[in-house]
Amino acid sequence: MQATIHRSSPDTRFLEIARLGIEENRFYLALRSHAMDQDVYKMILVMPLDQGMMQANFNCPYQQYEIWKPIILQVWDTIKETEKEWGHRRGYNNYESR
Repeated sequence: MQATIHRSSPDTRFLEIARLGIEENRFYLALRSHAMDQDVYKMILVMPLDQGMMQANFNCPYQQYEIWKPIILQVWDTIKETEKEWGHRRGYNNYESR
């Protein structure tokens, strides 16, 4: 994933790659990249979903990341797998926030 991001945006700086909470396969990346008029802080969550993978993204102005980072990590830590019946029938993912 890092190589793909770096190829598409070489000026992106990887700030952190870490495990989220105590879950085995939940990881997030924190990046700093340039937007039109300011730097942007990006967080990308990657976690397993059934036999695939789920990715969630968050962006904010770089100057505000210290405010938003702990909030987003708490929100992402509440994501849990739910009953599969409703999600598959409707075509939605089987994750919800606790």
